[in-house]
Amino acid sequence: MINFTTKNDILIADADDFLVIENKPLGYRIRYMLKNFGYNKTTDIVLYEGETSFEQLPGTDKMKKEWASNRLKTYKGSVMHFLRSVYRNRVSQEGFIVNKLYNKFLYQLAKSLYQW
Repeated sequence: MINFTTKNDILIADADDFLVIENKPLGYRIRYMLKNFGYNKTTDIVLYEGETSFEQLPGTDKMKKEWASNRLKTYKGSVMHFLRSVYRNRVSQEGFIVNKLYNKFLYQLAKSLYQW
């Protein structure tokens, strides 16, 4: 189902069909179509692209309450939480600390992306 290839120090993968993942602590069934995946061993950078759909698992009211609590804990500090706080101009109020990255790091990241 998942196709792997390597080129130099880069692992590349894609999938022929949806990957189905059940996340029982959050009460979701996730269907993920992996279009592209790459891991550069030299730079230790991972990139991936795909399509996702979420389906709620059936459960009791007690389970749904626990899932809601788990989802909130998972959301706090996540990339989505961070991006929404940036959009709303509430980064520090949401508990994030942002520091400027130096151009050398950004240059290395961009260079690694173009190698793929």
